[in-house]
Amino acid sequence: MPSQSRRKVIRSSAALAIALVFGPAKPGALLSQVAPPVRALRGAAPRLEVTDARLAAALDRLVAGSPTARRVLQALASSGLPVAIGTPRQLTAVPDSEGGPVLEERRALLADPDGRTPGPEPPIAWVVFRVAPPRSGFPPGSEGQVERAWVAIQADSVERWIEDSGAPNAQEHIRDDFLAILAHEFVAHVGSLARSKRIEDFCDDPPPSADGSARSAGDLACSLRVENQVRRELNSGLGLEGSHRLPERRSYALDVMYFAKAYLETR
Repeated sequence: MPSQSRRKVIRSSAALAIALVFGPAKPGALLSQVAPPVRALRGAAPRLEVTDARLAAALDRLVAGSPTARRVLQALASSGLPVAIGTPRQLTAVPDSEGGPVLEERRALLADPDGRTPGPEPPIAWVVFRVAPPRSGFPPGSEGQVERAWVAIQADSVERWIEDSGAPNAQEHIRDDFLAILAHEFVAHVGSLARSKRIEDFCDDPPPSADGSARSAGDLACSLRVENQVRRELNSGLGLEGSHRLPERRSYALDVMYFAKAYLETR
């Protein structure tokens, strides 16, 4: 990445973040097409790589249960936007020539994006975009074109906290949390610009000043509205009932996530 490139971090008060890395896209091969077992997808495959088996299984469930998630994959197949999903260390192990990140992107993937842990919940997932200047043909005023996208998820932490909590059905809770995390990060965030690749189409999180007290769906940020839609679809499409039913989020707090409850219980 050229020295004049800059990184901008958009951060909320909870455990999800978006790091945008601005600058000319560095030459290099795009991501290889490593398709997870998404049974419900038909037609052209997206340029999608999943580096972690646990997250690949969660993506499989997500696509099987959510029409909105299936539309995101179809949009990615149409636009050709390369996306990688995995743990931070897995994603940063891939060289730029094979579709991996360059220096500033690697730093954004490896670190808590704003250099601190927002209390009381730990950082657990974020999205990093490579954004290049808009190409000819983009509408006037376009802010930039997304060239690559990474979804980084601290899968080991999610698994460890839930297992250490001693909660019954820990493995089921882990799988449900991965499902919900992807509903937010992959569907709401990446999905918002999957077709257009325009950064101004990005579906954002609440600003850092948000107090998390919103109660009506109309007051929630874009990302939470989309996540709640996907949660409803998954409950219906996968037949999730009882303790496995995904509740809707009414604030940006992570009180509906098993990993957040387990983290607080073990601290």
